[in-house]
Amino acid sequence: RMDTHAQYEIRVFAEGMAKFVKQVAPIAYEAFEDYVLNGMYLSSIEKSVLTKKIPDHITKEIYDDIVYRIVASMNATSHGLRMNYMSSIKKLEVVTV
Repeated sequence: RMDTHAQYEIRVFAEGMAKFVKQVAPIAYEAFEDYVLNGMYLSSIEKSVLTKKIPDHITKEIYDDIVYRIVASMNATSHGLRMNYMSSIKKLEVVTV
């Protein structure tokens, strides 16, 4: 009943209940968010496409791409941290001189 298509009064009541459930049972509420609020339903055709085996070379390409993106983002983050650190050191040198 938290759907945007639900009647306003029902939706407000459901949102209030959701806040309570989130406090009392946060793991259950997280599952509700994951599977109900943010989940999606698939047709039988879509399910059949997803259950077919993906060739190993495609799986490897996807895996390699994910690893590359993770490493690149980690490098970008660590570079940014290094630059912030160096900037802070330079500011300290100016103050202590």
